[in-house]
Amino acid sequence: MAPTSMRSSVLSAVLLFLAACSGTSAQVGNSVTGSVEGKNLSPGEAIAVAAQVKDNGNNVALARVGLFDHTGTCALAMKGQESPNLRGLILEVRHEDLSKMPPAIPPGTYPIGTELKEGYFEYVVARFAATDSTCHNTVQRGAGASGRITIESINATSIKGNYSVRFDSGDALNGTFDAPVCNVPVPTETSCAK
Repeated sequence: MAPTSMRSSVLSAVLLFLAACSGTSAQVGNSVTGSVEGKNLSPGEAIAVAAQVKDNGNNVALARVGLFDHTGTCALAMKGQESPNLRGLILEVRHEDLSKMPPAIPPGTYPIGTELKEGYFEYVVARFAATDSTCHNTVQRGAGASGRITIESINATSIKGNYSVRFDSGDALNGTFDAPVCNVPVPTETSCAK
């Protein structure tokens, strides 16, 4: 079974949990090396969330980081909008359980993929997207196929770590993140900003 974030549109799912932010921009500590389908990313804003919530009837614990080439992504998300012509990399570690709330995501190294843990599913996903002027994704093979996400620290104010991911396209991205945590109303639907 695919995690909720992979079943819906890419950036809507990204912004689903990133709707209200305590930080605005975090260029220091954020890097991306490589490109996907010839598209690169220069991080202009980093946004993170660590939450334990109910989502579509599932008990979910997650740690999600978004690196975007625009600033103001968080401010738009607070209005229920997403930016057109946006490039972004989403990294997520997600635990789902039908019967009880899984434990919060701790620091550690997580391989891309799905695994059954101690009674819950662990989804580790990466997704690269580049949208056009109508917020439609133009990257055909931007799902992470292999690699890892390392969370060095996670607390009430930020998620810090690094990643090395190979995508369905065969391209790879590597880098670091130090993203401020956002306060999140879950779920949040978004539309394309005009």
